[in-house]
Parts: sequence; structure tokens; C-alpha cells
Amino acid sequence: MISLKSPREIEIMRRANVIVAEVLQELKQRVVAGVTTLELDAVAEVMTLKKNAIPAFKGYNVGGRVYPLCLCASVNDEIVHGIPSNRALREGDIYQFGQFLLQSHASSRDHFKNSTPELDNLVEIAQKLPGCYGARLTGGGFGGATINLVQIDSAEEFKRRLAEEYYKHTNVRTEPWTAEIVDGAS
Repeated sequence: MISLKSPREIEIMRRANVIVAEVLQELKQRVVAGVTTLELDAVAEVMTLKKNAIPAFKGYNVGGRVYPLCLCASVNDEIVHGIPSNRALREGDIYQFGQFLLQSHASSRDHFKNSTPELDNLVEIAQKLPGCYGARLTGGGFGGATINLVQIDSAEEFKRRLAEEYYKHTNVRTEPWTAEIVDGAS
């Protein structure tokens, strides 16, 4: 079932997605050998709070277990929803960044049960398209939106093909947006 969102809800999701995109863009610049996932978590939390937003994972309670940090940062073969730590990334780990998104989506879908078939379909299509590093639900799930980390020179083709493939699967039109990363208001 597709849950239609009001214009107000769509605007809230759009603003949340812009914040997530800005945080991911900053983290992308900082993911280098030697940095720890705990350091990346601190950057993500500070950026999120400065934008008057709340980190979605921090404090999330499932069965009495509370997630303690802002990011889920699983490196390579670690279990999804890995808790950031002081372990430094090594050369080659940075190529797993897009996988964080895919693993996080799978965990949201399978463990938190806050995805929908529509969101799962969008993520499945996205991960097969050229230039896509990773994708996941955003906005808390339950029919919100997906965020896709895409190579900049593939973005327009990616958006076209994502909309085209989603329509083929569902007969529903979708309009992918590009979030441009900027320095912010002064």
C-alpha cells in the first residue's frame, strides 16, 4: 500500500533529506585511512544538531536496547548497525562507505521493520544502477523516501533510470531529486 503524504509531510521529508545529504557529503570527505568511525560519528552528530535536527539512530529503543550513537558504521564484514569505535579505518575501507547505506537499509527492513515494499523496491533498483555507491530509506521509513549516494557524473542518468525502472515495476511515477551540497546560509 502506498501512503500518500501531505505537502507539509513532503516538505519535512525534503528538509530532512537535505540534512542527511549534507552530513553524508561531509563524511565522504572525511572517510580516509586513519580516521575512526567514532570521529565520524562526532562530526555527524554536531552537524545534525547545528541544523536543529535530531540524529535518528541515537536513542532508538528496540526491545529495551538503546542505540547509543548517531551513526551506524559497519566496516567491511562487520555486522550491520555497527556502533562507531576508536578503530582507525585502513586503506581500502573507504570503498565500503556506500555499503553502509545498503546494510543500514537491510537492517531497517529486517530488524526494525520500518521499511515498505516501495522503499525496498527503490533501493533494489538503485543499487543495480551504474554510479550508485549505496542507498537506504530515510525519514524514519514507513513510506518516506530513499537517499542514494551517487557518483556526481552519473546523477542525471541515475535519476532518469531510477524513475523509469520504478515505473516499470509499480506503474507509479516517482521524481528523484538532487540535493546539492553547499556551505549553508551565512
